[in-house]
Amino acid sequence: MASIYLAQAIKYKHIHIKGLPDRYRDFVYIDDVVDAFEKCIRDERSGSYIYNVCTGEKTSVKVLVDKIIGELPFEVSVDYSGVRLVMCMDILGIIQKLILY
Repeated sequence: MASIYLAQAIKYKHIHIKGLPDRYRDFVYIDDVVDAFEKCIRDERSGSYIYNVCTGEKTSVKVLVDKIIGELPFEVSVDYSGVRLVMCMDILGIIQKLILY
C-alpha cells in the first residue's frame, strides 16, 4: 500500500485512493518480519503454530498519505474514491449477516 501510494505521488504528483481515508493497516518493518521468521526456524519451540507478526499500532490511510506528501519536495493531490462494501451490498442486493467493522 505505502509503495503504491509513493509511486503514484512521484510519477503522477497525484494519489488515487480506492476506499475511505479512515481505514487502517498495521505496518511492519520488513527486517522485523525476517527476524521473526529466523527465530521460528532456529527455535524448535515455535512448532507448527501460526504467528501474526505485527506492531499492534493502527495507521490510517490518511495518516500514511499525509506522511508521504509531507516528505516530498513538491505538491501532490489526493482523491479518495472507489466502491465501498455498503455500495456493493446496495447494488447487488446482498444482505449483510455479520458486521466486520
